[in-house]
Parts: sequence; C-alpha cells; structure tokens
Amino acid sequence: MNTNNTLFLFLQELFNRFVVKTPKYFKVWQWILSLLMAVTGLPGFLLMFNIHLPEFWEHLTNRTVAVASAGAWFMTLMTSQSKSVGIKGDSIKQLTDGCKLPFTAQHEMNKIIKNEQAKDTPAAQ
Repeated sequence: MNTNNTLFLFLQELFNRFVVKTPKYFKVWQWILSLLMAVTGLPGFLLMFNIHLPEFWEHLTNRTVAVASAGAWFMTLMTSQSKSVGIKGDSIKQLTDGCKLPFTAQHEMNKIIKNEQAKDTPAAQ
C-alpha cells in the first residue's frame, strides 16, 4: 500500500488527532458544541420511543443547529498557534505568547507551576 496517498495521510492524521492532547481552549469549545449537539439530537432520540416534544422545541433545535454550525466554522479558524516566546521546565515546554493566546498561555503556565510544585513536595522526593 502506498503510504504517500493523500487520503490515507489525511485519515491517519485525523485519527491521531483524536488521541493527542488538546489545548484547554479547544476543550471548552468541545463542551459547548457537545451541549448544542445534545439539544439538537434529543428530539430524534425521544421519537424512537414515541415521545413527542412540544412545538417550540423544533424552533429551538433549528436555532441551535445554526449556532452550532457557526461555532464549528469559527473553530476552523482557530487551528493555528502563536510562536513560542520561551522555554520553561525540565520537560522543555515551549511557552505560548500570552499576548496573542492568553487563555492557552495561562493554562500552560498553570500546568508548569503545578508540575514544579509537585517536584518540590517531600512526597515527590
């Protein structure tokens, strides 16, 4: 099998992205869009059991689909990272530029501080 096939490489990266670590910013978006997906999927799920929701629920579902679509589109614009501004810690973690990506930079710094504090505790020694 030719491993240089574009489709194969795309699918390989797609499945690899399911298991790699995700920045907290994208985890927050994941929870928001998961909630919206649950709201839109609930009517169909309940119909399988012959449970009908009120009329306003269909209107809510249509609006939720629009918001979820806009959110998913917006997420496609957020896939880039800023350039590293420094290196911190024994694991040589590259720091994100806090001016350009403050949410991600704060989360990374909190993890580094937590790891350094764990190394300094007597239980770790």
